[in-house]
Amino acid sequence: MPAQKYTVTFGGWYQRITLHLSEIYGFLEAGFSKLDLSKDKLAKYHTDLDLEEVSREVESLEFVKAKTASGIDIRYYEDGLYILQVASEDIDSSQRILSKYFEEIFEPAISYIFSLGAPTPKVLANIKTYHPTVVSLKYKDPKSFKLEEKYGEVYSQISSEEDTVYKTPGYIFVVTSGNKKHLRHLIETQIFFREYKDQLEKYLNIHRVLW
Repeated sequence: MPAQKYTVTFGGWYQRITLHLSEIYGFLEAGFSKLDLSKDKLAKYHTDLDLEEVSREVESLEFVKAKTASGIDIRYYEDGLYILQVASEDIDSSQRILSKYFEEIFEPAISYIFSLGAPTPKVLANIKTYHPTVVSLKYKDPKSFKLEEKYGEVYSQISSEEDTVYKTPGYIFVVTSGNKKHLRHLIETQIFFREYKDQLEKYLNIHRVLW
């Protein structure tokens, strides 16, 4: 019996616009920035990203698409949603790879690109970036998929005709019998609304303290 294949995803969201996307594309594609940033630092960050392919594409939103030499797929959208993915048969190993790449390479590079000018509300509110691991897979009957106990107790299970989303304290499992594009959209929606909810809750708590 063939091993089950998974796509493991890290992602988050900052408030951004299309102009920011152009800055990201220039940096990922050539290590370039129009801003008054150190050329030596830009070159080092770009080299560390270890990118093999970079392109700018458009669907419902524009996004920059990139791939690292180690097989990590990156998408950075014009609204500030960013996605890092790796396909594997080993969830735990993929999680470690993504966590290390994000914390040591990707986040420092992107933070440097946006280090000039006014900080975003997320930065001002001191909202720490927390990435639940999103595990997605194709499965004939999503409602019957069984999670291993080590991924935690399921506290939420939501199903539609083709999909079931299982949530545990540290993971979101997105299981579908639909097509690949449908699955990608479902993953991105889960990440965006999780991040939006966390930020909104933080802003509300700050408002309550101040007023």
